[in-house]
Amino acid sequence: MPIPLEDVEAVGTGPTRPIGIGMHRVAFTVDDLDAALEVAARHGCHPRGGVGTYADVDRLTWLRGPSGLIVTLAEELRDG
Repeated sequence: MPIPLEDVEAVGTGPTRPIGIGMHRVAFTVDDLDAALEVAARHGCHPRGGVGTYADVDRLTWLRGPSGLIVTLAEELRDG
């Protein structure tokens, strides 16, 4: 069962070094990109380079999470 976005809390850690062990980037499919970005903004995370559309299939953006992790968010565009 999905966790409601309003129940998600950010957990900050030190930045992951590019040559260090650990996760450096992650991608999520979201039902509502604008709502996901509102939650991210409450934690100080904002889109880097804006929001784009890929091949009229997805709306997507990326941002840096609290610990420097690159997070990609994608919303599938549906026909009517």
